[in-house]
Amino acid sequence: MSNIPLSNQNFRDLTESLSLKIKLARKKSRRKIETISRILKIRPEYLNYIEENKFHMIPENIYLKSFIKNYATFLKVDISPEMLELKKYLNRPKNELSNVIQKQLKTPRPKAKLLIITFVILLCLIIFVGKLKNDVLLYSTFNNFILLI
Repeated sequence: MSNIPLSNQNFRDLTESLSLKIKLARKKSRRKIETISRILKIRPEYLNYIEENKFHMIPENIYLKSFIKNYATFLKVDISPEMLELKKYLNRPKNELSNVIQKQLKTPRPKAKLLIITFVILLCLIIFVGKLKNDVLLYSTFNNFILLI
């Protein structure tokens, strides 16, 4: 393989080639994605992303490389030349990546942090209100006890 950096079109061609090889091998093996997913312990949607050339939907490059390699190995597909080129491309410093590919490689993430913070605040509020009610009940019981004496 050459040391020439891939252009955007070469990157697309490379990923399309990988996707097509893997998809054809799976169809030839007559296995369902769900079955392979259980065996490889990779989410079925990630295997679909690989077959559909939607690599940008897989969270991190390290997962992308690993998932592709494991999937291809399972299907007994030789993708070593493509993997070498893919690794060269993905391991390049980010400032060398074009804006188009940077956007493609970024994963849209749900607002998990916001949900977690909201949940924690809500939990604290529930605990605080419960403790406040308990304190008021305890105080009123104590006052009733003193009045009885």
